Amino acid sequence: MIRTGGIYLGLSLISNFINLILTPIYTNSLTLEEYGSYSIISSYQSLFSIFATLGIYSGMKRFFNEYEDKNRLKNIALTFSIVWGIIVVALNMIFARQLAGLVFESGARGGVYIRYVVTSSVLSCIISIYTAYYSMQYKALKASLIEIVKLALTLAFTLIFVVSYDGGITGILRSQCLSFAILLLALIWADHKNITPVWGKSELKDMLSYGVGMAGASDVLEWVLTLIDRYFLKVVAGYAAVAVYSIGYKVGMLILPLFIAPFTNALTPFKYGVYKEENGKRKLEEIFDHYNIIGWFMVLGISVYANTAIKILATEEYSQAFRIVPLIVIAYLLDGSCEFYSLGIHIEKKMALNLIIPGAATAINIALNMALIPGMGAYGAAIATIVSYFAMTVMYYFGGRAYYKMNIGLFSFLKAGIPFMMTYSLYLYFGLYELGVLAELFFNTALVAVYFIICFLFGFIPKSYVGTSISFARELFSKREVIEDED
Repeated sequence: MIRTGGIYLGLSLISNFINLILTPIYTNSLTLEEYGSYSIISSYQSLFSIFATLGIYSGMKRFFNEYEDKNRLKNIALTFSIVWGIIVVALNMIFARQLAGLVFESGARGGVYIRYVVTSSVLSCIISIYTAYYSMQYKALKASLIEIVKLALTLAFTLIFVVSYDGGITGILRSQCLSFAILLLALIWADHKNITPVWGKSELKDMLSYGVGMAGASDVLEWVLTLIDRYFLKVVAGYAAVAVYSIGYKVGMLILPLFIAPFTNALTPFKYGVYKEENGKRKLEEIFDHYNIIGWFMVLGISVYANTAIKILATEEYSQAFRIVPLIVIAYLLDGSCEFYSLGIHIEKKMALNLIIPGAATAINIALNMALIPGMGAYGAAIATIVSYFAMTVMYYFGGRAYYKMNIGLFSFLKAGIPFMMTYSLYLYFGLYELGVLAELFFNTALVAVYFIICFLFGFIPKSYVGTSISFARELFSKREVIEDED
């Protein structure tokens, strides 16, 4: 798992670099209001992606180790997704005008937006099947290259349609759609010898029952939990407030590609493979310790360098966005910990519980957004986000323990965050965000050193962890036969 996670991390850094190039292109090519509008459109695209997939790739990952013929399972998922995708696109062509009026109100280009959004969602669904197929076989290189190629193509088309032709939001959506289409054609061409249309009722029933009932429904609730704040901000404060909030949110979400995504990509096949073993719990507990310590360090790094990142990625209009970053990044670290806490629920396929938990968190989020946004704006939305994610984590902790009990308490997770709280308080107290870029970078680096001093001095990081980390790094960067991705 360590080596697989290392490959994911290395290639995720490349993906993230490409993504960072796209952000200033968007913010400089669009007005503040247009970027806010694009953020709303992106949130709807996430919602359409859930309906376009019906959770099929999540179901495939869940039952990947339950079936002997992995290629057949992939082909069943592909066959269903292509058929379902054709139906979705056809319905979209028929009802695009009505759907655009519902989603984008009276926007003149709503019909164009909705066609690109739905088509991209369907293409992304089919691409996700290949990503899941490779990741579940520990083929981290192939799984990560899919994302890199997708972003590289998007960047290339963005330079053409957005920068050269000043295409605005339509140019961005067109670039994404073309990139997804080309990538999918390349994946199918590369895999054509292994593709056979097949409709396995038993396998499809398993994948869809889990994907729709377990993963899909909870994905809808998590979409509301994650993105409904943009809607409230738009209504209360307008698209400009949405734009500023979205940039801060985007920087906070850097913890996903930098840490959580590669970590969970490696963890998912591992945890379903070892949970039945005699010492499986102990293995997962040790991995959770690594998640805790590395995760909170990432929270600090992203939080203190957020102001500098926003100055580089966006214009002066977005300068206050750094203030919400710590709340967002902690919220996503909490969300990532649910990969451990919810394991028992997923093992036992407790669909109702897996809906109740994000449903309750979503209700909390909506209530807090309604209460806080009118008076606090974007900062109120960020507070609502972290409180609701914390509530969801607590519920998953107690719910998961009922079916698969591990020694990974909430206290150990929160305790690991104390050094961050102490260090970031120094950042705010001394107003380091008011310094110039170079001066702030210098003092932020000093704060990172202070963070480690606090961690080791007060025992937040055990001394034994130093030796473990050295071994961890040696194995991670070992040059011995690291490519398990070869067929």
